[in-house]
Amino acid sequence: MNASLLTPGLIAAVLILGLYLLARTQAGRNLAILLIMGIGIAAAFFTFAYSEQQKAIAGIEARTDAAGYDIAHVGGLELRALRYIEALEDSLRAGPDTAASLADYASLRSAYDMLRDSLGQEIAREELQVSMNGQIIQVALQTDVTFETGRAILSLRGEQTLRRAKSGIAEALQRLPGHIVRVEGHADSRPLSVEMYFEDYDRYALDFTNWELSTLRAVSAARFLQEELRLPAERLQVVGWSEYHPRATNRTAAGRAMNRRIDLIIAPIEEPSLLPKRPG
Repeated sequence: MNASLLTPGLIAAVLILGLYLLARTQAGRNLAILLIMGIGIAAAFFTFAYSEQQKAIAGIEARTDAAGYDIAHVGGLELRALRYIEALEDSLRAGPDTAASLADYASLRSAYDMLRDSLGQEIAREELQVSMNGQIIQVALQTDVTFETGRAILSLRGEQTLRRAKSGIAEALQRLPGHIVRVEGHADSRPLSVEMYFEDYDRYALDFTNWELSTLRAVSAARFLQEELRLPAERLQVVGWSEYHPRATNRTAAGRAMNRRIDLIIAPIEEPSLLPKRPG
């Protein structure tokens, strides 16, 4: 038999036998009562002490968790500060004419971080890309997600994506009065069907091309930013590039999907050229 089980049982048996022998006389019964009361008081004391010990342990664990969170939070702030410094050094190396000021860079970087945080799910699903280069932030949204095929009215998913992007865009416009949002529409190189009925504008588009499609999609996104998200119209620009500024080859389905996109470009209004580079 297990010794750990035998010992408590033996002690209990001895106590019961002792109480029985004491209870055979009046004096013994009185003594037994006192012993039982003493055991009860001791048990209550040890129960109380155990409860207080558990509370103290829980308090220590809570403080440890909080300290771990504080350390992780500080580590995240340090990493963000390092990113600021690295990007600023890259900008300064480009020369005094293209380097952003410290204040403007900090504001732009803050907007960039907000966009990446709010659009994290879409980035993870590779439905869009958020990038920052010098004084420019670019959000590239695939039109296969934001629009239905052949249509220029935002889909529900497209509206939800733009709503999540609002905080970062508004942050940039508020802190950087010299910046605008340029909404650019792009298409792939496939011609549209001449029989396509363009329901959004209630007419047959017999001469409808990628020029019209890319421009109208950019207009649709810009109007949503203005009318639904209340971004200032005077800070918005619309451009349709048709198929002539691709990001990838049009010879593959994957490349064409990348080329069908809406770009939201936050940039200085005096920026001389925002044209994307042609793929090599």
